[in-house]
Amino acid sequence: MEGLRQAAIARHMTSGTKLWIEVTTSEHAHERAALEFIRERFPSREPFRACANFTFIADDGTRNEVDLLVVSPTGVYLVEIKSYPGRIDGDAGTWIWTSPEGRQRTFDNPLLLAERKTKKLKSLLMRQRSLQGGRGGIDGFFLRSVVFLSDPGLIVGLNAPGRTDVFGPDPEDAEDANARLPGLIKQLTRVDPGRGRQVDRPRSMAIAQAVETAGIRESTTHRHVGIYELGSLLDEGEGWQDFAATHPEMPETQRRI
Repeated sequence: MEGLRQAAIARHMTSGTKLWIEVTTSEHAHERAALEFIRERFPSREPFRACANFTFIADDGTRNEVDLLVVSPTGVYLVEIKSYPGRIDGDAGTWIWTSPEGRQRTFDNPLLLAERKTKKLKSLLMRQRSLQGGRGGIDGFFLRSVVFLSDPGLIVGLNAPGRTDVFGPDPEDAEDANARLPGLIKQLTRVDPGRGRQVDRPRSMAIAQAVETAGIRESTTHRHVGIYELGSLLDEGEGWQDFAATHPEMPETQRRI
């Protein structure tokens, strides 16, 4: 069954008839809305491709959840989606989220986690045959981490370093000019001749083939540890992951694993 699923994913990734695929459908409404926002504005032409909600196993054996991987003319983007309502403050290292009710939570800038995933994914892709030289050679594109803050009502108080590679919805219609973030769609669809070789259709297909042979899987959000069913990933660092977990027979019993 897994082999058939992998083959289906591969056909979609390398086919010109379907350039956007979702390996797993998110159970969270805000994540579905964020992906739908991007999908509705995503170009339906080569060399653009996108693969959403999948897991890959890195060289170190860790499972890594990817919200969205986008192939564009200027390279490949790993998009980490965050849908916070309320307000975000902070810098390049630490963010502070204030909910609409006034509750606060402090956590690492999600770009740091995205960059760790990106390094692992790039290492995996570089070993795939389709990217070993020729028109699809790995030197023909760059792999970049970005964070998408998808809530259109979010107040952004991040300082300049904290806004690095952080994007918001298009168009940029925030009332406070200092709170505006650059639009994600504009970033993903722009063409920058100054970055050297572009990703054309053959190279885009070579990248898709590399993703296929590297082995992408359904998001593993619903795996189990003992009797508990793992839910959303709350936090992650080098060598550890923190999940919300629910007892299947007692939904009111929740834990962090």
